[in-house]
Amino acid sequence: MKEKLHNVWNRQMYQIKQLSVSSLVFMVELLDYEAKIVASTDNAGYDYDLNQSIELGEFGLDKIIKGTKVVNSSEKLRYGFKSILSIPINYADNLIWGAIILLSDKSNAFNYEMEQDVKVFAQTVSNQIKIYSFENTIEYGLDIQNDRALNFFLKSINGVPWRLNFKTKEFIHIGGQSESILGYGINDWPTLEAWSNTIFHEDRDKVVNYCCNISLHGDDQTMEYRIIKKNGEIIWIRDIVKVITDNNNKTKELFGVMINITNTKQNEQNLSALNSQLKYILNATNTVLSIVNNNCKIIFHSHNDITTVKEKCYEYFAHRQDKCENCPLLSKVKTKRTYVDKIDDKTYQVIAFPFEVDINNWNVAEIRIDITDKITQEHEIVALKERLEFSLDAGNIGFFEYNINDSKFISNKVVKKITGYDLSGTCVDFGWVLSRFHPDDVNKIEETIAMGANQYIDFECRILNAANEYIWISFAGQILNYDTNNKPVAVTGVIKDITATKDLLYNLMLERNRSLRASAAKSTFLANMSHEIRTPMNAIIGFTELLSKHVIEQPFNGYLNSIKSSGKVLLDLINDLLDFEKIEAGKMIINKESTDFKLLVNEIKQTFLLLAREKNVEIIVKGGEYFPKTVHVDALKLRQILLNLVNNALKFTDKGTVTIQYDFSIHEQNSNGILSFSVSDTGIGVPNEKKKKIFEPFVQEKNANEKRYHGTGLGLSIVQNLVHMMGGSISLASEVGKGSSFSISIPNVKSSVLLTEEFESDLIENKNFLFNKEQVLIADSINSNREVLFEIFKNLGFNCSLASSGDEVIKEITEQTEMVVMALEIEEKYKYETIKNIRKERPLESLPVIAVSGNTKDKFLQEVLSKDFSSIIYTPINETELIQELSKYFSPLSTNDEDFEEYIEVAGFSDEELESARSKFKNNIIPIWTELTEILSSEKLALFSNELEIFLEDVEWKDLQIFNEKLNTAIKSFDFEIIQKLISNFKLYIQNLKL
Repeated sequence: MKEKLHNVWNRQMYQIKQLSVSSLVFMVELLDYEAKIVASTDNAGYDYDLNQSIELGEFGLDKIIKGTKVVNSSEKLRYGFKSILSIPINYADNLIWGAIILLSDKSNAFNYEMEQDVKVFAQTVSNQIKIYSFENTIEYGLDIQNDRALNFFLKSINGVPWRLNFKTKEFIHIGGQSESILGYGINDWPTLEAWSNTIFHEDRDKVVNYCCNISLHGDDQTMEYRIIKKNGEIIWIRDIVKVITDNNNKTKELFGVMINITNTKQNEQNLSALNSQLKYILNATNTVLSIVNNNCKIIFHSHNDITTVKEKCYEYFAHRQDKCENCPLLSKVKTKRTYVDKIDDKTYQVIAFPFEVDINNWNVAEIRIDITDKITQEHEIVALKERLEFSLDAGNIGFFEYNINDSKFISNKVVKKITGYDLSGTCVDFGWVLSRFHPDDVNKIEETIAMGANQYIDFECRILNAANEYIWISFAGQILNYDTNNKPVAVTGVIKDITATKDLLYNLMLERNRSLRASAAKSTFLANMSHEIRTPMNAIIGFTELLSKHVIEQPFNGYLNSIKSSGKVLLDLINDLLDFEKIEAGKMIINKESTDFKLLVNEIKQTFLLLAREKNVEIIVKGGEYFPKTVHVDALKLRQILLNLVNNALKFTDKGTVTIQYDFSIHEQNSNGILSFSVSDTGIGVPNEKKKKIFEPFVQEKNANEKRYHGTGLGLSIVQNLVHMMGGSISLASEVGKGSSFSISIPNVKSSVLLTEEFESDLIENKNFLFNKEQVLIADSINSNREVLFEIFKNLGFNCSLASSGDEVIKEITEQTEMVVMALEIEEKYKYETIKNIRKERPLESLPVIAVSGNTKDKFLQEVLSKDFSSIIYTPINETELIQELSKYFSPLSTNDEDFEEYIEVAGFSDEELESARSKFKNNIIPIWTELTEILSSEKLALFSNELEIFLEDVEWKDLQIFNEKLNTAIKSFDFEIIQKLISNFKLYIQNLKL
């Protein structure tokens, strides 16, 4: 044998010695008249060293030759050995190659388990010898096609010989047994490529590359891989390859054998899985496995080192001095025994299996399971069952289990209490059960049954009780299983009478409807009052704003400022009431945009600077050192929060300071951060008993006789609601006589780090804009409103003409008219005939027509935009918002010499992409949009949004993506005001595609 194989065997002998605690282990090869030691652990001078010869009469070798499987003896041997274990090594079915011999100086040292372990080593050696024999055969170039002995050997190891021309990559020979062993023959594998195509895909590249690379270097090789047979079966192959070279030392042929090792692989996997499972089971179940011999000596223990166990089994396990009466060894009939053994505070279930080792020599395999916890749990389950039954009775919950196949019905007494039927323990027809359900609920029951086995089901339905009255019940349970025809076999669950709850919900629904009608009436009243008040307020504030730019003399300028200040206070009161109503109705949504927060705070400071100077109060702004350039927030809502807080601070501060402080902290794991800011003052402060109520609506900190603190008491309530809508928090710290501080924290705010690809625009308020002399027709039946609008548009750089009625609008419109700004009162009076007449004229059908109104009611707004108005503006007019709206139709000229960014970012399409986008818009998107401009429909809105999503999957258009996100948000919050604006503004995207 090769030297490397002897080295392997020596290591294996040492492993066996350590495993068995033997004194000496060696392996012999059986020759004609003697045995030769080929591997040994001898290091103590026993004369059993490597290459030592031994007579066949020693160690039971003669018995092994005659066919004895194992020799296990305790007779006295040389060198003081008292035990011997000889395991044969097979070469073929009826041939013995040699043996592994274990010697020990202890009596009865080798048990059944040790015998099985050594047999595994013996089988491994047998496989090694077979593989070596084949490799040696190829080494000496024997004819693998004609050598019958070799073919017999190959058959014994389930192997197929082959030869391959390495240069042509064609097989010269494949053994005849290939069809039966591998499923392929020479006709199936004419070439190396055909062979490689049958290799399992996960192994293919590795095997082919390895084989070619190694063969090119002239090296022999052994590979293991999987092959897919013709019938789809996957088998494991061990391929032993010998390289044959020519005179130039170039590879010319490959010799080899493919051995089907599927069973070996499967056995390895099964053995590994079995060992893992056994170990897991023993540990998981706290089970001890032991083997006891006929002398009551423990010879195997699953948890302890057997060499440390000195006691007899009854002493070790039960602490007894006499033998256990339940032991099968004491009985004449050796049969399995199962009993319970209590030791100290533990309870064990013992299962004893007797088995015969030799004639009249019995051992016992004993399994001890600690069932202490199980016994305790059984008692607990009984107690739990009693408590559960009590709870079901106390909660008036009925439990039942119904087997549909045999019609058996099991239930507790509460089922009878609910239904009036005493069905427990009786047979109930399934058809009768179904007839008890209300006809309108039968479909629901059938759908529930079709859900599938072991699915949790929960529903409410009506059933007919014994008094022939329908009652409402709730059911929770599951279908246990189904038969082969997919029909339910059994159902179990609990029921509860919810008739009273359903009656209560019905009454609550009636009250809710009344409340909704009252709320709608309130909203209508507030909207109407807003409109009636805003109309004169538009004139008051508008003319005041215009006059303040021309009247600079005192005291007249002071008079105008007083009028303007009082008007804004009144307008703030109206806005507070409308905002509060909108928040209560859940129609206010958050619209985030890139915002220069520093600029926003400075604007707030400038807004209140005059008032602060009048009160001799200093406004201080403190910003964080590393505050980002922009943050992604709802700038309008933040401005409203700061306006309320700073206004409150100045209102209740007669001297000292009002401080606005802000900061931004970046999150550790991303660029999102926390935006925090506070407004502090040195005013009158808030008493502790009033701090909890300060955020409630219509609550204001003031004395009963103090009249100078005007307001609705809604400001802080609106602030708190807005902060919570943004996911933030607000807190108050205050001390009477020393001032107050309101602190706000808003988490998950994107900073400019994440906004590099987002559309960012400077605040329009920071620029001075003039439009380019566009011709605008202004129509309003109220003189003051008409004059205010005229002056505002004139100051913005428009050429204006006026009309006071619908007839005048039609008369004054010319080809040069580029926009109509018309009060809704005119159209209401003319029943929207004016806008219809404008749209009839082909040159005017796309003319921007802007509605002007002081009414902000959502339902009213939806109706207005459906009349073909382009958009709407509200009075009193905010100049900044007006510029933003007009910028959708005209490009303003900045007096700061900076170009105003277009409302819609132009998508950078190629000619091919532009043509594709136009086609998809025309065919799929514009038809739905056209219908939505006429009538808003929730179904059409969903279809419109879905078509946009499909379009955006193929086309990258950032602004259109933002548009669709805003539309989805508005749809989910039912904000028809925003929806209508978005639908109206969508025409800008159509224009962008030049459709």
